[in-house]
Amino acid sequence: MKILRWSLKDERIWLLLWSAGVAGIVCFVISLYPVMGDLLKSFMDKEIIIKIFGGRYAPLLKDRSYFDLWLSMEFFGWFGALVGLYPLIYASEAVSGEVGNRTMEMVLAQPVSRTRVLIEKFGALAINLAVICAVSYLALVGSAAIWVDEEAFQLAYFYITINNYVLLLAIAGFAFFCAVIINELQAVLSVTIGAVIGSYLFYKALSGAGVALWLTWFTPYFYADPTEILATGNFNWGDNIVLFLAGAAFLSAAVVLFNRKDVAS
Repeated sequence: MKILRWSLKDERIWLLLWSAGVAGIVCFVISLYPVMGDLLKSFMDKEIIIKIFGGRYAPLLKDRSYFDLWLSMEFFGWFGALVGLYPLIYASEAVSGEVGNRTMEMVLAQPVSRTRVLIEKFGALAINLAVICAVSYLALVGSAAIWVDEEAFQLAYFYITINNYVLLLAIAGFAFFCAVIINELQAVLSVTIGAVIGSYLFYKALSGAGVALWLTWFTPYFYADPTEILATGNFNWGDNIVLFLAGAAFLSAAVVLFNRKDVAS
């Protein structure tokens, strides 16, 4: 477990910064709702708001509160894409960065298998992502209790948090896969960030336009759309299983390739 402990220790400052940053954004977004919510209620009805931000199940949100619509637009809608940058950066530095700096050779010189090195590095990332998601949920519930008079759908928010966590694990698996293939840090960052942000914008564009929706099935954000959980109040096991399997497949492929990789190349 030394690799896991070392990885957690190395990332403790970044974990603190990401957790504090996400919590700060959540509190700021919700603190704006008392004013912005009144403006929305005065000048826009729910159908117009729903049409603006789109989503697979957006039309069903007409029965939800304005606060839920606000969260869909200003928090849940972008959380997976923003926090998804963290596993991309982590994986790139933990694998490609160490290979490029030749520090990976020193790690592998220890009596530890390559599989264990990669799995423990991924495990440290999974723990950090769980902390960030937990902090975001607590910040959401706490700030809603302070600033929002409307009923908060806390169970649905919890389900969305879990869904986002599984999404981030899938992104992490993809990031590790790319980091094993590409040795250069800047190159792997460009590829992974471009792929994740591109798929997010692609999903949002098609969902908002309501065209070629079947193409959105190939983006991870199709399986982490918060509007479904807000609309139904149910935890979608199917979507989470798809994301989990996708992440596991990428991580498994990364382990296989890493065991065959010449880290000095």
